[in-house]
Amino acid sequence: MRAAAAAAAPWAGLALLWAAGFCAGDAKGYRRRVSLEYNPGWASSRVNLLHTRAVGLNDTLHYVWSTIGVPTVLLVYTASDSSSLRVNWTQLLSSSPAGAIRIDPADSVLYSTAVVFPRLWEYNGSNTSDLSLVKAGQVYPSYNLANFTWASLDGRMNETTLSADFQGSAQE
Repeated sequence: MRAAAAAAAPWAGLALLWAAGFCAGDAKGYRRRVSLEYNPGWASSRVNLLHTRAVGLNDTLHYVWSTIGVPTVLLVYTASDSSSLRVNWTQLLSSSPAGAIRIDPADSVLYSTAVVFPRLWEYNGSNTSDLSLVKAGQVYPSYNLANFTWASLDGRMNETTLSADFQGSAQE
């Protein structure tokens, strides 16, 4: 079955659907306070940056999802239940964005990592997660996600289910 990002569709329908429910708690009743914030400190919806904050008893998980450039997710784990995200929007949207996103207090950061999604590959392979079993004719040309136009997340977030729907269309 072809992925939702069909080349023939005007909207590729690439949906990077993510729910924060997995970081909300465990079976023993411990719960994190989870919140979503869209473009924190920025009044425009022309770019997408989604901050998910999951506060524990003495720590915080920060997930920062963005479609500025190619889709990217940043995970920061802090040893503080009051750590916060700071975004320098002028710097982030410039040609030199290094250091534009930070967590305060900086010395509370225990771990951070990021994943960048530069391309999307799709193939026709029902019940096939092993790509070595997919025949050459069943692999479609990849999508360069840097060439996508991303719809605004405004109206595409659900704070009850802690989910957001990133949708992009391929530019020809």
